[in-house]
Amino acid sequence: ADNWLIKSNNIHDPGIDPPTGIIRASGIGAKGGNNNVVIINNTIHDFDTDINTAAIGLGGIGAAKLYARDSKGQVLPSVTHGIALGNTIYNYRGPALGVASCSNCAFVDNTIYNTVGAFRIGISPDIRQEDENARIIPTTSDTVIENNKFSGNNAGCKDKNSVKVGMTCYVYFIETEADAAGLISKNNSYYSDTPPLFVYRYNNQVQQLDYKKFSDLIVTDQSSKILPLNQF
Repeated sequence: ADNWLIKSNNIHDPGIDPPTGIIRASGIGAKGGNNNVVIINNTIHDFDTDINTAAIGLGGIGAAKLYARDSKGQVLPSVTHGIALGNTIYNYRGPALGVASCSNCAFVDNTIYNTVGAFRIGISPDIRQEDENARIIPTTSDTVIENNKFSGNNAGCKDKNSVKVGMTCYVYFIETEADAAGLISKNNSYYSDTPPLFVYRYNNQVQQLDYKKFSDLIVTDQSSKILPLNQF
């Protein structure tokens, strides 16, 4: 599934999945060893979905036997050279943009509001330990996150069952230090009237950080800004 262009769609209100009776949908997702996926100028909105499922997901867990491999038989990243550009995401119960086992992927010029988070990077170590398909795929690397606008609130999310559409729990959620390898984040604007939260699993501990501590740890994003909500 190489060289896909997904452009100018309006994706919303997925409804209930009949086999499970719940919603676990994403808006757009790519996985399995995709190369050169371009997701541009789409609108994704009004999803009461699983709290960990990104509206646009570059990479994800699938059956390992179906994954593309290199000449030595090693599993390739779930997505290589993917970009989400100029999309609008709102009223979404989950992160807007996610990379899971993605190499050289980028989120640029997207507008996001009323989502659980802006960016989720990597796969949880707990999931990797439990799922043999997750264990085999590489970590995320060399992600570029640039010129995005994210409007949110610190909703004080206590547990996933308390989170409703429109609530914001974090700006960034980085699953492991390995997933932050090569991360470049710059010139993003975060609009909030309360100090936004940044989550980073660092030294094997999930740490909830303010913006300064977060940008110091990942050694990038210093050019981004936190602005009043009414300027969004």
